Amino acid sequence: MRIVVAFEEPSQRDYLRQLALSLGLECGPTDCVAYGDLKVRLAREPHDVVLIVIGSQPVQAIAVIQQAAAYTKAPLLAAGPSNDSQVILQSIRAGAREYLDETHLREELNASLEKLGQAGLIQHRHGKLIAVTAVLPGTGVTTAATNLAFAWADRLPRRVALAEIGAGVPEIGLMLDLEPRHTVADLKGLWDRLDSTMLAQSLVEHPAGVHVLAHKPETLRVDHLPLEPLQQTLMLLKAMFEVSVLDCGHNLDAAMGKALTLCDSVLVVVRLDVPSLRLTRKLLNALTNDHAVSRERVQVVANRYGQRKQIGLKQAEETLGRPILESIPDDSTTLNEAVNQGMPLIRVAPRATIARSFLKLANRLEGKPA
Repeated sequence: MRIVVAFEEPSQRDYLRQLALSLGLECGPTDCVAYGDLKVRLAREPHDVVLIVIGSQPVQAIAVIQQAAAYTKAPLLAAGPSNDSQVILQSIRAGAREYLDETHLREELNASLEKLGQAGLIQHRHGKLIAVTAVLPGTGVTTAATNLAFAWADRLPRRVALAEIGAGVPEIGLMLDLEPRHTVADLKGLWDRLDSTMLAQSLVEHPAGVHVLAHKPETLRVDHLPLEPLQQTLMLLKAMFEVSVLDCGHNLDAAMGKALTLCDSVLVVVRLDVPSLRLTRKLLNALTNDHAVSRERVQVVANRYGQRKQIGLKQAEETLGRPILESIPDDSTTLNEAVNQGMPLIRVAPRATIARSFLKLANRLEGKPA
C-alpha cells in the first residue's frame, strides 16, 4: 500500500519516509513531497492514502489539506500538535479524515490505517500475530511455536513467519538447523531504521516454507528486547505475513507484556502437573491484570498430554479457571526424530498424532473445525 506524505520542512523528509517504511508501507523518494509539490504528485501517480504533516504555519497546512481533497479520493490524514483544538477542527473540516498526534505518530498512523482497512477504504494488510509463552522453562514453548508455524505454512506456504523474540537460551536455530546471517540481536540497534526490506534480509527461509527470525545457534543467553525494537518488529511482521508465530520464551518483562497487546492470540503452554498449573494460573492473571492483554485473546495449550500420573484435563481447567484449547500428546520419539533432522513434525511424520494436533490447533485459532 502506497502512502504519499507532504511536509513543510525539508528536514522532515527522511524521518517521515522511514516512519512509513517501518510500518511496511510503500513510500518512495518521490512520495515524500513539500506542500507545493503535493498536487502534482497526487495527479501523476497512484496512491492509497495521504498524510499531511502540519508545521509551524497551520493556516498554510490546512489550505494544502483542502486542495488535496479536490485532487484525490484517497483518505487524507493530518498530523500535528495535539494541544490546539482549533487546528484539529479546521483540519477535519478541510477534508482530513483523522487527525494524528505528531508525538506518537508511528502508533497513531498504524492504528488509523487499521481502522481505514476495517472500513474498507484501503487494502491494509493485517496479518495475524500469535504469541507463544509459558511460565516455566522446559514446558515446550519453542516446540509449540515452531510446529504451529509449520502447520500453518502447510496451507500458507511462504506466507508464515516464525520469530524468536524472548529472553533466555534461544533454541530455534538449533531445532531447525539454521545459520542466520542476521539475528534478532542485530536488529535491536537498528530499530529506528528498520523497515520491511531490512527485516526481510534478516529472515531465513526454511525449506518447509516458513520465514524464520532467530538467534545464532549455540547462543547461551539473550537479553530482553527493549519495547521500541520489539514493537517495530511485530508491526512489520504483521504487515509482511499472513501469520507470524512468536516464540516469547518463559520470562515476560514489562516490554514483552506491552508487546503482547498487539497480538491476536496469546498461547500459554502448560504441563499437567501441580507446579506448572499453579504458576500458569498466576501468569494468566498477570497477563490480563498487569499487562492489559484481553482475556478472550489468551488461550491455554496443554503439552505432553498422556503421561502417567498427570493431572486430568477437567481438573486442570478448574485449576486454571479457563478451558484448554488443545492438548499436544507426549511423543518424544517422533519429536526427537524431527529435531535431529532439523525439520518440523509435519514433514517428518505428517500422520503422527502429535503432528495432527498442531494442525488442529491452527484450525482452532482460525475458528475452523478441528
